[in-house]
Amino acid sequence: MQNEGIPLLSSKQEYTYSKLKEMIISNELRPGVLLVERNLGKILNVSRTPIRTALTQLVNEGLVLFAPGQGMAVAPIYSKDIQETYTLREVLDVLAIKLFMENATKAMKLDIEDTVEAMEKAYAEHDYEGVAKADKDFHHIYSSNTGNKRLETMLGTLRDQANRMLFYAKMDDLRIQCSIKEHREIMEAVKDHDVTKAQDAMYHHMLGLKEYHLKNTQTSVIGY
Repeated sequence: MQNEGIPLLSSKQEYTYSKLKEMIISNELRPGVLLVERNLGKILNVSRTPIRTALTQLVNEGLVLFAPGQGMAVAPIYSKDIQETYTLREVLDVLAIKLFMENATKAMKLDIEDTVEAMEKAYAEHDYEGVAKADKDFHHIYSSNTGNKRLETMLGTLRDQANRMLFYAKMDDLRIQCSIKEHREIMEAVKDHDVTKAQDAMYHHMLGLKEYHLKNTQTSVIGY
């Protein structure tokens, strides 16, 4: 019999993996927190086997690591992680927006526009969670519709890493204003089908995020 709360169309392993990943990316499980299989099993109402399988997969994705002598823990965020993640995104997201514009339907472009409007509306209502959600939706639309599955897989992993860092910026009013402006510039270029302008705007958005996160990481590591 399936445990209560586990979706009927998902296996226990898929459910457990998805929930743990969501808890890490949203910082419900903060960097450096020890991950005890027994405790996680109680929280998710599953046995230790799917917990163990999910943790192994998350180790492979860089979201969980082995803490020497202690077991598994949520991976800390080092300055080096920020540098590497956004250096890659400065290249790959710029490529992705170009490929997206080559393949995008009118409906996809309208979806991009809708996310920017959702960000602006949420910000006006002081709904910072809403801003963060619209931000994630914006990047998901173009990076999942490039026509290049390998690129999309790589960007998915990088987005997961970057979304952990977003937690530390989503209450920063000045950064939010700047981010909304940058998203609108990208969106307007997409709307006008100006590929060069869209790529330039995407590059400066990623560069700005990298500089922001590096500047606001007070120590070399978040967690531990």
